[in-house]
Parts: sequence; structure tokens; C-alpha cells
Amino acid sequence: MQSPSILLVYGTRYGHTQKIIERMAEVIRRHGGHATTVPGNEVPEGFDPTIYDGAIVAASVIGGRHQRYVQRFIAKQLRWLQSVPSAFFSICGSAASPRLEEREAAYRLADTFVTSLGWRPSVVETIGGEIAYTRYWWGLRFVMRNIAKRQGASTDTSRDIDLTNWADVDRMAAEFLKRVEEATGAAAATTNA
Repeated sequence: MQSPSILLVYGTRYGHTQKIIERMAEVIRRHGGHATTVPGNEVPEGFDPTIYDGAIVAASVIGGRHQRYVQRFIAKQLRWLQSVPSAFFSICGSAASPRLEEREAAYRLADTFVTSLGWRPSVVETIGGEIAYTRYWWGLRFVMRNIAKRQGASTDTSRDIDLTNWADVDRMAAEFLKRVEEATGAAAATTNA
């Protein structure tokens, strides 16, 4: 059986979602799959994703919203996304909150996003992002510091705070590859029957 090929499309504002996607791609490759990463705002016109066996789409949450260009990619490729194993990962600080209601709100935001587009991915997950204090403009830094204080996170604005559970990222990527392998194996068995 040929190794599955997975497309990973992402939206990022401060670069952390790209780090997460690159890590997922690395895990997929290490486990024998093929992985291609593409920034959602750089998908070429006329791009044909049908050469891929599965898709991971990730977007960061800024001001309670995911990137519009990721939304456009999903809308444009919806038929294909529905035909292959697919996953949506929403990257936000609230996903790493010690408060259950914050984590639940982060998940609802992710689920509402995909549902509003008519997409039913195989996997919808939230991943803790980063508080990019050193890259925020002063007003956002102030707002994020107050949010972090309420959630018990670091308020040291002289450094960025990584909230990502990297072991979970590795696990999610490996599990998704297995899901794609199972789907492509089943498809190959049906074709060869």
C-alpha cells in the first residue's frame, strides 16, 4: 500500500499555528506518510487538492474569529474536504485554560466555525496557542495581559508564553495519519475486490 499523502492548510497571525502545523507534518512524515503544508493565504489559484488522501486545516483565533482566508479555502474545497478524512484544529489560548468553561467555549467556537460552513470534518479539536506578548501592539498586549491574569496565566509581557501541549499535537497528528491510512486501505481493498 502506498503511503498516504496529507495536505495541511493553516491560518496564522503571529506564527504559532504554523509551528503547530509544521510539527504535525514532521510527525506524519516520521510515521511514513507524506505531508504538504500550505499557508491558507498562499493557496495558488486553480489549486487541485484531489491528489491528497486527507486534509488538516488549522486556524488561529484572533478577536474571537478564525482567519477569513481559511474560511474561503474551506468553502472553495468543501466537496473535496467532505470526500476525504479531514480535521479542523482551532488554535487559541482559551483551549489551554485551567477553567473548563473557557475550554468549552473554545471548542464551541471551533465547532460553530465548521458547522457554519457546512463542513463535517472527521476531527474537530482545539489546541492551546501562544500569548505573543512581544509581538502584540501595546493595546492588545494590555488586553491579553488582563485575560491571562483572570485565567491564571503569566502576565510577564517581556516574553511570549507557549500554551501548546506538544505531546497532544504529536498524538493528534499520528492518530489522524492512522485514520487516513485506514480510509485509504479500505478504499484500496474495495477497488481491488
